[in-house]
Amino acid sequence: NIFAKNEAHYNRSQEAVFLTRDHLVLEGATSNIFFVKGNIVYTPPLTQNILPGITREVVIKICRENGIKVKQKKVHYRDIINADEIFKTSSIAGIVPVKKIDRFVVVRKVPGNITSKLMRLYRDKIEYSKLDSISL
Repeated sequence: NIFAKNEAHYNRSQEAVFLTRDHLVLEGATSNIFFVKGNIVYTPPLTQNILPGITREVVIKICRENGIKVKQKKVHYRDIINADEIFKTSSIAGIVPVKKIDRFVVVRKVPGNITSKLMRLYRDKIEYSKLDSISL
C-alpha cells in the first residue's frame, strides 16, 4: 500500500484507489471509500476483502443512528465518477471530502450536504468519546 501511496503522490494525487480487473472500487491505499448518490451513502462491502476500517464502521453506525441510508455494495468506477458526493475515511484523517478523481473534477460542491453532516456527527462523536474517557 505504501508503494501505491507514493506513486499517487508522485502523480500529484493524495490517495491511490485500488480497483479490481472489472473496475470495481475496493479501497484507498490508506483509507476506505464512500460515495453519495440520491441521498444514499454507498461503500464497498467487506466481502470484497477490503480492510475493515475503524472509521468506516463508525461512519456506517452514524448513518444508521441518524436516519441516513447506507448500503454496502459492489461499487463500479463509473458509480464513483457519477456520484453526488465522495469521501474517504481513515483513523488519522477522519472523514475527508473528495473533489477530483484521476485529475477530473467529479464533485463541484465539496463537502456536499451529507458529507458535511457526517463530518459534524463524526466530530461530535469523537469529541464526546474523548470527554467520556478523561480521568479526573
